[in-house]
Amino acid sequence: MLVRHIAQLMVLGLALTSWSVAGRVEAAPAKATSRPVAAPKAAKKAAKPAKAAPKATKKLSAFDKEASTVKEWRDFLVSQLQRYWKILRKRKPPRVYYMRYEMQRARQVNVAARDGVIVTSSDNRKSPKHRLNVSVRVGNYKLDSSGNEGYDWKAFRSFIPVYGRLPAKLDQSSLRKMLWRMTDFQVRRHMAQYHRKRYVRSLKVEIKDKSGDFSKEPAVVLEQLPPVVTFAKKKWSRIVRNVSAFSLKNLRVIRSGIVVSASQDLRILVDSNGARVIRHKTLYKYTIQINYLSAKKNEVYTNYRVGYVDAESKLPSEKEFKELMRKTLQEVVDQGNAPEGEPVEAPAIVLPGVAGVLFHEALGHRLEAQRMLNEDDGRTFRKKIGKKVIPTFLSVYDDPTLKEWRGTPLNGHYLVDEQGVRTSRVTLIKDGILRGFLMSRKPIDKFKHSNGHGRGLFGRTPFSRMGNLLIKSQREYNLKKLKAMLLAEARRQGKPYAFIISRSSGGYTHTGSYGIQSFKNQPKVVLRIDVKTGKSRLVKGLEIIGTPLTVVNNIIATGKDYGVFNGVCGAESGWVPVSAIAPSVLLKTIELQRISITQRKFYKLAPPPALAPKAKKASKKAAKAAKKKPATKAKVAKPAKKDEKKAPAAKRPAPRKADK
Repeated sequence: MLVRHIAQLMVLGLALTSWSVAGRVEAAPAKATSRPVAAPKAAKKAAKPAKAAPKATKKLSAFDKEASTVKEWRDFLVSQLQRYWKILRKRKPPRVYYMRYEMQRARQVNVAARDGVIVTSSDNRKSPKHRLNVSVRVGNYKLDSSGNEGYDWKAFRSFIPVYGRLPAKLDQSSLRKMLWRMTDFQVRRHMAQYHRKRYVRSLKVEIKDKSGDFSKEPAVVLEQLPPVVTFAKKKWSRIVRNVSAFSLKNLRVIRSGIVVSASQDLRILVDSNGARVIRHKTLYKYTIQINYLSAKKNEVYTNYRVGYVDAESKLPSEKEFKELMRKTLQEVVDQGNAPEGEPVEAPAIVLPGVAGVLFHEALGHRLEAQRMLNEDDGRTFRKKIGKKVIPTFLSVYDDPTLKEWRGTPLNGHYLVDEQGVRTSRVTLIKDGILRGFLMSRKPIDKFKHSNGHGRGLFGRTPFSRMGNLLIKSQREYNLKKLKAMLLAEARRQGKPYAFIISRSSGGYTHTGSYGIQSFKNQPKVVLRIDVKTGKSRLVKGLEIIGTPLTVVNNIIATGKDYGVFNGVCGAESGWVPVSAIAPSVLLKTIELQRISITQRKFYKLAPPPALAPKAKKASKKAAKAAKKKPATKAKVAKPAKKDEKKAPAAKRPAPRKADK
């Protein structure tokens, strides 16, 4: 709509300018002193101006072509939405009071290699995947057809199933037909859900949730046009093949693999409130993985590294990939040689990556407001607004508007959520006091509006979710001071060991009231420190386990070394990219539990000659020393002297004469 208005104003401006110039010319004509003489025909022909040469049309760049196509799709979705909106609003109540059309275009290119061989290579940039999603709400903002109360599979069994997949070569006719079918399906479905929901609620003694079903939000207009996805496929194929051949040099490396990929998720959103949004998420990702069989106990260990960047030029080079592979192998080799840890409860320092996952799992999920409306959820912080929930020197925010943190791109960055609401920085906890929740368009208690955290996988119903979780501290120390405080706390408690934990691979939490409301964090490196000597030693087979309120309130101090954990989070609305920014954290106590370690037997057959380890060559010094010293000849033993004199040679006997 904005483009159209600008175009109209530009046309209007040109018309006004030409009119004013013509007016000035006509207002002051030159007075003729005599009758003009007619020019001859030949002169008239010569006076005609020559025709101007046609202007050369500029070729549109790939970005301009893409931008033009995306805007056409948006305008087409708007026209179809307005058409069906007029039809549906003329019906008798209950009627549709909100509609949203979304379209996704997904591009991805990747190369994966294992043990020096390319195993996967795909590129759909020229024929991307297109999908469509239609959302409808029947009723009104206080009571509508959303939620589980209206679900009844019997009501849907007679409907024609509709899927939102679109052809790679998209045209308006196919899009028009799919929009018609999906809109019809969703309207009938939500009509049935609305009537069933009213019936179910009429049977309840008390309706606890009186905050309404949907919030009114201002319309957002955003044009975040996507860049061209660049990816030198031949170059990256050569690099991943060379890097993954790492396993051929070590028989104990069962598998070494590497994946380099680029993905772009473009989404167009229009709704009946006036939202007109074009946005995208473009990521470049690499994954390194090693499966290693330890020589000590034939135990299998898996280690990996994952990295995200926002441009192809920021991906590591071949040399850097090989160095990352070497570090990854060194960690699993050290784990194989390390002693097995025992379940313990002791003071610990968790470094930034692990601390980010700890806050995400222990705290972040319990501040998602929509989860608190579920009767089967633990609702840890539902009635604690204005109360102290963590130490007073800590504050917690969520800010999806942050694109990067000190040079590191953030996965959780976005400007508009999946419900068409502009996001903003949200203060969740200030100086230990709970101030707010992560809100979608589902109101709760006194929080009547969304703060732009309605997120979800495309096609899923958006849910209040985290974006960029940020932890700030007013009690910061350098790492050296933090280690001294760790040992002092362990001595005060009479503990023989303390721990330093780093390199988290992820975590898990359970918030439902029907199970244990705990969380766990899976670190890669656990160092055990002897309190008496101060010496540290790597131990294996341990992970963090705990309950949220206990662990978070055991924080004594934090470091100054803020770090980023980038990853993806799975919950009710699917997998979404997230980030956590946190410093190192000193905990008064933490619980570590054992994890299972699998064993495998080593190969029985001797390896082929090409894979057999080569004999070690002699050093250069040894070779030079061998050249200087001449080879000593072996002495031949002389025969022993005999005392007896040599016997005279025997005379030959004379030939006998023949007998007469």
